[in-house]
Amino acid sequence: MLYYNFKNYEEFKEIFGFVEHGNGVVSRKNKILLALYKSKFALRAHIRYMAYASDLNLYQKSYERYSKIRYKNNADNRNIERWKIMYRSYDCRLSTRYDDFDKNCYFLTFKTLAELKSYLYQMLDSYDMAKSTACELILNNLCLYSPKFKTDKMRGICEDGTVNAVRYINTENGKVFKMKAGKMFNHIMENNKLFDEMPEQIKRWLSEEWVGAWNEYANSVINPGDCNLHVDDDFEAIYSSDRYANGDFHSCMVDDGQWKFYRDAVKAKAAYTTDEDGNILARCILFTEVREDGSDKIWRLAERQYSVDSNLGLQRQLVRKLIDGGYIDGYKSVGASCHDANDFVDNDGKDLSEKKFSIVCNLYRGDILSYQDSFKWYDEENHVAYNYGSYDSNLDTTSSTFEVDDDEDEHNGEVYSEYHDCYISEDDAYYVNNREDYFYSGEVVYAKVWNGSRFYEEDCFENDCLYIDDEYYYAGHCAESPEDYNIGKCPSCGDFFIKSDGYYSDYTEEYYCCGECLDDAETYAHERNGEVYVEYDGEWYDSDDVISAREWSKWDNEYQDTTIYIETFNDLVENGEATIYDGDYYIDSVNFDGEPAHLVVDCCSAVA
Repeated sequence: MLYYNFKNYEEFKEIFGFVEHGNGVVSRKNKILLALYKSKFALRAHIRYMAYASDLNLYQKSYERYSKIRYKNNADNRNIERWKIMYRSYDCRLSTRYDDFDKNCYFLTFKTLAELKSYLYQMLDSYDMAKSTACELILNNLCLYSPKFKTDKMRGICEDGTVNAVRYINTENGKVFKMKAGKMFNHIMENNKLFDEMPEQIKRWLSEEWVGAWNEYANSVINPGDCNLHVDDDFEAIYSSDRYANGDFHSCMVDDGQWKFYRDAVKAKAAYTTDEDGNILARCILFTEVREDGSDKIWRLAERQYSVDSNLGLQRQLVRKLIDGGYIDGYKSVGASCHDANDFVDNDGKDLSEKKFSIVCNLYRGDILSYQDSFKWYDEENHVAYNYGSYDSNLDTTSSTFEVDDDEDEHNGEVYSEYHDCYISEDDAYYVNNREDYFYSGEVVYAKVWNGSRFYEEDCFENDCLYIDDEYYYAGHCAESPEDYNIGKCPSCGDFFIKSDGYYSDYTEEYYCCGECLDDAETYAHERNGEVYVEYDGEWYDSDDVISAREWSKWDNEYQDTTIYIETFNDLVENGEATIYDGDYYIDSVNFDGEPAHLVVDCCSAVA
């Protein structure tokens, strides 16, 4: 613990300890953050930071001590002035010994992913390259840098409405392109010194977080009216499967009548978004009077979100609309587990996990109960539910009513699924290693997984996979990061394909599923840039530099219309292989008088 910011081992266990889920399955908390603490790179950087902080503190204390001394004569005063001058130069000496990287990389002080994410976003504006040679990428209110890409007035928003891509200008040729959001963010990290030795888990997690935030932002700009927000008392609607859009919300509380708990026991609202047909896309419970321990502040907090096929983009959209509408002061982190009772953040993304919250809950034995993700510890005597504590009555149960649980073997023969928030019969449950969780056996498929150099096969959750060429391929949780698993989405036809088998275009700088899609995309890109295909040269040129000409065909014994690049035509003229005659351009050998050699033959054949 010498270099780590923990009081003792007990505090370490509070953050990174193991959690038992009640079915014998044990998992570690904050595994992503732990990867940073286990990194030798992070430890070395933190040690350098501590050395710099120690030297800085020494100089500052010395200055404070000497500056308070009162001297009796001018000679003493001259001594202190000389010392002050020496002190003012200490920054140069420290800068020689430590660079900016050492002064700012205090990795091993973060105890939550929210704090780490906020810090890394700030650092993306530093250490990347000399700002005089860098190009600015203004994306989702962040100023990022690239050695050759920049954004224009569109700020990364694609004109064609693609929400998961970034519009940018390639400064090498001045042309506009688009790139998948994940690929762009990885490019930004690759050109930032901070991420040279950063653990892969951290880079992958940060990329997924940024891509999710970008998709939400782009969608809000491109499709501001694609769904409608509702905040009302219609709890029955948000727990009725016949109101959902086509898909599964993966919630055990659906269609069981347990929505009455929110109507009768607590102060809450139903918050949900609907499509143009009135089908629900995402929903959550909004607790309207949440008390903070040690404060008079009353919070309005949005509970864990659910959406069609667990689509995180729809969940983020719901949260964004609640914030924009002024309905909430904070919310459960998007994608949070049902076990993360205090994983709340405020509307600005500031971590609230250290705060202790409670709500009034008028619940009696036999009353309808709905599974509680956060306010699960219940004080029956005072009718208060907390997101912390050790009260005997727990509300994180799938039982339809609030009862005393005297039967310790209630779930004998069942295993708990964290994803579904319920128990599944062992006969119908299947454990998925890369999820560390149980799923229904019908949801598990045998899929190919990319390990960075080749594919191997293992059992995966079907929603994490894409079906390509009659086979399943793993594409990340909820299939949200296929580009990390050698899977691309063809920008021409929209089909997914194996990227290593794809076709790369040097012109558009993108991969395509087949040669036909590549040709179509390049043709469209050339035409959009005002270029035409030149038949004689077999190349694309600016339309202003292309002329129509008549080329002699020795096979057909006639002139045929073609197009040619003007510079190419001029070269042919110099070599006596082309000429301009009577206002027309001819590609043919030239007579001594400047006429095309076969012009008379062509005229005769035309008369005949």
